[in-house]
Amino acid sequence: MLDKTHLFEGRTEGYHTYRVPGILCTKNNVLLGTAEARRGKGGDWDGNDVVMRRSVDGGQTWEPLTVVASCDTYGEGPISNFVMISDKKDGAVHALYCHNYARVFYMRSEDDGATWSAPSEITDVFIPFREAYPWRVIATGPGHGIQLQNGRLIVPLWMSDGTGTEFGTGKLGHRPSTVSGIYRDDH
Repeated sequence: MLDKTHLFEGRTEGYHTYRVPGILCTKNNVLLGTAEARRGKGGDWDGNDVVMRRSVDGGQTWEPLTVVASCDTYGEGPISNFVMISDKKDGAVHALYCHNYARVFYMRSEDDGATWSAPSEITDVFIPFREAYPWRVIATGPGHGIQLQNGRLIVPLWMSDGTGTEFGTGKLGHRPSTVSGIYRDDH
């Protein structure tokens, strides 16, 4: 038998659409479901927030929607591409996300997503990529990062040089693009 639960439903909670979902099981078996909550018409460049719902009983019930990162904090442009990794060693949940496809932030939770640290901007980590590819648009993930058996945390990365404009928006385009990854070995 298949049970179905709508974690995020369009045109509810003040958002037009929910996109770029993520789900993670923490070391303590808490499920974290996330999505970009898109205001406006639901486009990539709308004022997006990242929202989350938690389940402590294997997905049978879910806590109410909470905003994990809001575009109201950062100014114009979306918050996007939320990527989580559950650290098998210390149980922390690591998260990276982007603002306006130009800045990258990190935060962590020590309590299975119930609370999060203040975000730290880590955009400078990505500047060296410009030597190989002149990115002007950047996104972590989307989806998940992973942790290898040796403890290394890995997050996929997408970059575009922003050539042209996103159709009908006047914003930087998503093509041409390239992919890469970042990693960290110290939890």
